[in-house]
Amino acid sequence: MPEVPLLVASVAVPLVAYSVTGFRAERHDGRIRDGVVAGAVAGAVSGLTGGFCFVLFGKSPLNVPIGIALGCAAGAVWGAVGAIVGTRSRKASRI
Repeated sequence: MPEVPLLVASVAVPLVAYSVTGFRAERHDGRIRDGVVAGAVAGAVSGLTGGFCFVLFGKSPLNVPIGIALGCAAGAVWGAVGAIVGTRSRKASRI
């Protein structure tokens, strides 16, 4: 069971990073769409990296496009979450 904390961290850290990316992108331009796009790009890059790592360790090359697609989807979702939080916190600070 010692790999369980490593697996949890390897999933949680990128998800937090996608949210922060979406939050910062929304803060920069003020649109949720920008947070979604920024999170998707960050997810695609990390998915590409993860896919290549799998290939380097002898797994199927199919891991590269699958990693990109899954990373992009997860990044878009969590980037949107971060952007929505950014929008709400901006509205709350105006009150």
